[in-house]
Amino acid sequence: HTRQVEADFADAIAEQLSRGADPATPDERLHTIVTARCIAAAVFGAMEMWMVGTDRSPDELARLCSAALRSVREGIAAD
Repeated sequence: HTRQVEADFADAIAEQLSRGADPATPDERLHTIVTARCIAAAVFGAMEMWMVGTDRSPDELARLCSAALRSVREGIAAD
C-alpha cells in the first residue's frame, strides 16, 4: 500500500512539474517522470527514517525531508 501511495505522489509531482502541458518529446517526458519519482522516493525515505527514529517531531521530519531532497539535487554520485 505504501508503494502505491508513493507512486500516486510521484504522479501528482509529475503533473505539477509539467504544469498541465505535455512534454514535447519522449525524453522530456522521461525526465519529468524520473525527477518526480526521485522526489517522491526521497520524501518517503525521509518519512521512513523519521518513523523508526527516536525524534518524531515535525521539525525532525522537515530536516530529514530537506536532507533527502538535497541529496537528490546534489546527485547520486556526489560525495
